[in-house]
Amino acid sequence: MGRLGGEEFAIFLPNADGPGAEAVAERLRALVETQPLRADHHAIPVTVSIGVALCTRGDSAETVLKRADAAMYLAKQNGRNRVEVAESPVPI
Repeated sequence: MGRLGGEEFAIFLPNADGPGAEAVAERLRALVETQPLRADHHAIPVTVSIGVALCTRGDSAETVLKRADAAMYLAKQNGRNRVEVAESPVPI
């Protein structure tokens, strides 16, 4: 896990397949949603939009992160506080 900049983080799951990675992302999203920030006796809701991308043979880290980033922006466009899975490129 590491911070990429701003409010973006990456988590690598080396032993997860597509459904497993999506399930981890969904659990993380749901957990964040249940933990509001507290300030001056007020609860401030917090949510996350998550993009999931799978590594395919020959992918560079940069390529996979770009797909995950595109999926994250799709999650934001589709209403926020959700998980979107990037389409994997079709092998040639």
